[in-house]
Amino acid sequence: MFTVREKLRKNKIQKMQLDPFGFCNAKCWFCPVRYIPQPEEGGGNMSLDLMEKIFHDLSEEKKRPDGVVDPRFNFFTTALYNEVLLYKHIKEMFDLARKYKFTTYVLSNGVSLHKHNIDLIAEYPDVVTHVGLNIPAFEKDLWAKRAGFAPEQFDRLMSNLEYATKRLAYMKNEFQIHVNGLN
Repeated sequence: MFTVREKLRKNKIQKMQLDPFGFCNAKCWFCPVRYIPQPEEGGGNMSLDLMEKIFHDLSEEKKRPDGVVDPRFNFFTTALYNEVLLYKHIKEMFDLARKYKFTTYVLSNGVSLHKHNIDLIAEYPDVVTHVGLNIPAFEKDLWAKRAGFAPEQFDRLMSNLEYATKRLAYMKNEFQIHVNGLN
């Protein structure tokens, strides 16, 4: 019988999902957040001390020959039914990722991808390597119905997208829009 550490020596951790903030401001038709209430605890923000401990421990573990983390590990995602751009320590998270030479992918519904966040992402091309936007429609009323936002937010979303396509053009094929709609 193998211990967990012995099994992980053969199959080392190569990627991580880290959820520093568990709240989403949308109610998209395809997401459980629309149908299942989010727990109160999800609205909390992970402390930077805890995040640094996680990053530090991963970095140390990947240096060990018998460690459970692959020496090539450098990628983490922050998406699990949340809107990471609402995380109050997002800049500091990017700073920590840079310090530990980790990269990440920003997944957003686009509404929180306002100019300040776009400019912030652009400051971290070595950290934020991908941006993916889940947008369930490109018609204002249909988008509002499918995303759970007021129709007036759609114009803001379109303005954000226009700005992002210019400011994040260096990402080339790594700035993506995922249309999660029917018909």
